[in-house]
Amino acid sequence: MTPIVDSLMMPWRPQDAMAIRCSFPAEDELALCALTALCPYIEWAFRKGEYDYGKYLTFRTVPEEEVARWKAVAAKANISLD
Repeated sequence: MTPIVDSLMMPWRPQDAMAIRCSFPAEDELALCALTALCPYIEWAFRKGEYDYGKYLTFRTVPEEEVARWKAVAAKANISLD
């Protein structure tokens, strides 16, 4: 199935010219979003919410306990905050 889907896709992402294929790794933020709910993508889906998910773009203003929770999940997935 992968060769068929790859043949239908553009060979790169238009926003940054990064090569893309079904077998290539994808955005790890989506996995972290599902596992932690500490992700800016949630704000895109729930725009009228009371919570500021944009802070997860830089983590500069995120409370230490949330950073620790994110890091614990990211460590299991071999993803670094640095």
